[in-house]
Amino acid sequence: YKGDDWAGAGVAELDEALGGWLSQLRARGDITGQAHEVLIFPTFENVPARFVAVVGLGERAELDVHGVRLAAGRLLRKASAYKLQSLGSSLFGSDLPGISKEALAQAFVEGAALATYRFAGYAQATRRSEAAMHTTSSFAASDVSGEDQKTEGNMKQLWLATAADAGVAEGITRGLVCAEAVHLARDWVNTPGNLLTPAAWCEQVATLAAAEGLKLTVLERADMERLRMGALLAVSQGSDQPPKLMVLQYQGKPSRQDVLAFVGKGVTFDAGGISIKPAANMDEMKMDMAGGAAALAAVWAISRLKLPVNVMAVVPCCENLPSGQALKPGDVITALTGQTIEVLNTDAEGRLILADAVAYAKQLGATHLVDIATLTGAVVVALGKVTTAALTNDERFLQELQAAAAASGEKVWPLPTFAEYREQLRSDIADMKNVGGRPAGTITAGLLIGAFVGDTPWIHLDIAGTAWTEKAGPMGPKGATGVMVRTLVELARRWQGGRAS
Repeated sequence: YKGDDWAGAGVAELDEALGGWLSQLRARGDITGQAHEVLIFPTFENVPARFVAVVGLGERAELDVHGVRLAAGRLLRKASAYKLQSLGSSLFGSDLPGISKEALAQAFVEGAALATYRFAGYAQATRRSEAAMHTTSSFAASDVSGEDQKTEGNMKQLWLATAADAGVAEGITRGLVCAEAVHLARDWVNTPGNLLTPAAWCEQVATLAAAEGLKLTVLERADMERLRMGALLAVSQGSDQPPKLMVLQYQGKPSRQDVLAFVGKGVTFDAGGISIKPAANMDEMKMDMAGGAAALAAVWAISRLKLPVNVMAVVPCCENLPSGQALKPGDVITALTGQTIEVLNTDAEGRLILADAVAYAKQLGATHLVDIATLTGAVVVALGKVTTAALTNDERFLQELQAAAAASGEKVWPLPTFAEYREQLRSDIADMKNVGGRPAGTITAGLLIGAFVGDTPWIHLDIAGTAWTEKAGPMGPKGATGVMVRTLVELARRWQGGRAS
């Protein structure tokens, strides 16, 4: 820690074994306790370990659970750079104000596991079969132990100095499962669009569902035509890849009166359609299904944790490409609800497919809706790459999600939904138009989706700025972040009787 009271649990004993040189380094200012500090020193065999790692935690009174998560991530990334194979932590013996041992265990394991994620990719030396997943991580959610966790990368063992405690064991398990779910979402988002087509994605989810005993239903084009999902069908018509709509369901309690639905945008590649995007960085548009990935991965984790809640993921999947059959600016389409939409820009397609998806989730019995989408470039202008934007028609519901996000270390910020913004979507020839102009673009995009939820409690999350990162950080490498997976799982964990506890 920073300040005079700097030594955490076990540090004094270690300092004595090392002849007091930790104290000397502290006195010289080489160890400061700053939150970003991770230093690894050789022990010269003074203790039965080759190296000792010193991790800065900042001010003791200011340390929160996400600070623990970040510290674990920084430690594991530094340890990986040293190619260390075994690491022990004394943090679990520390007295951390306001942080339970269970929350501490979850945060530490999550941070460590998320930091060690790698996407193996497709270089000849490392590639696997196309059907295989491509995660390389030091952690897996099997064979969990409160004493050591065997791993598959450079790090073979992580030792956690803690007494036997059911809460700690539960925290470790939850941390590992949540991290593995984030890895799953990251894998999908990092996969190129030619390999993760709507059909290929459905096959992978079917395999996961069968392994977990989850119910998966996949709507085909004929089903969508029968149901009159005109918005999803319109967006997909420019591609040779047929659209799909996945419904992944987990029933954690017998009653079906309260059903939480995660509705995720699943555009596996977005060229913008006829309103084609600029060529620069268009390759990143393989990540336009990050919302769907988060929704599916969260339901998978909830099932692994056997939480007492009923949840479903509803994911409309398609490609948005230009062709002679593609949706055109000026077209008017009819959604599942019968509402009509004038299409002014075919690159505003996510809100269209989600309009049908949220309406369908309601038909399936959803009583609370959270939609997650890489929806607008405007959100990056407003909030950068740090914060996910939120809109809602139910302030209490949003407060519950924000509490879950805070516990997960993911930042969410609400935007207003005043009636004046809805006026921007007014069309001269249809019930609404799909763009409301440049002003308040994130708000009007979300409000179009909101026009299809009625009075059902609903939250819209725009992750266009947070689903992808251009640089590595303490929680993982550049590329897909898996944002909102852990928040959705935490929301479900707190959920009781239609409300989070």
